[in-house]
Amino acid sequence: MGANGWQIPRKLVEKLLDFGYADSLDIANPQQARTRGSFTTQYPGQRLDYIFTHAINRRRIRQAWIEQDRMAKYASDHFPIGAEID
Repeated sequence: MGANGWQIPRKLVEKLLDFGYADSLDIANPQQARTRGSFTTQYPGQRLDYIFTHAINRRRIRQAWIEQDRMAKYASDHFPIGAEID
């Protein structure tokens, strides 16, 4: 990442979506997908962590989230993420 000015390669996410992968958080909670960051836990200004699905019905994605409770910030420099898919 340092070689590209510490910027996340967003084109990679775009390519995954173009190839038919689905962003579980964007399906389950589009508002949170656009406004919540998963990195860093001290200053969550970027969303770096995703759970992508492929070739499943989007209705199977029941929930997805970025866990930002008080204790989560001590587990890592990234907030944990999760998804419930049936």
